[in-house]
Amino acid sequence: MALYLPMNFPCVYVVENYGLRVGVVGGILITTLGLWLRVFINQSFYAALTGQIVMALGQPLLYNSPAKVTTNWFPQKERSMATMIGTQMAIFGIFIGYLLPGIFVSSYDGPQDLND
Repeated sequence: MALYLPMNFPCVYVVENYGLRVGVVGGILITTLGLWLRVFINQSFYAALTGQIVMALGQPLLYNSPAKVTTNWFPQKERSMATMIGTQMAIFGIFIGYLLPGIFVSSYDGPQDLND
């Protein structure tokens, strides 16, 4: 979240001038690139940190989109509720992301040596 403030204004500019679709797809692509860097280039702490930073660059594009969606699709009296629901669903998705690994991974024995 440290990169949210400096990246917020360029991301708002992208969404306002190029459209909601470009902003959301760009946010998804940047976040996915960061995920792939973080997961599959698992050689060092710095690779994971680089992936995390790339993911953080795409997050403002996704976090700012519920307000733009509600501005375009909902009447004035329903916008605050729709924005709240859209914003909370992003947080709910993070919750599910923390919950599911605990269901699928029952125990962790530490790093495995592949040479054995």
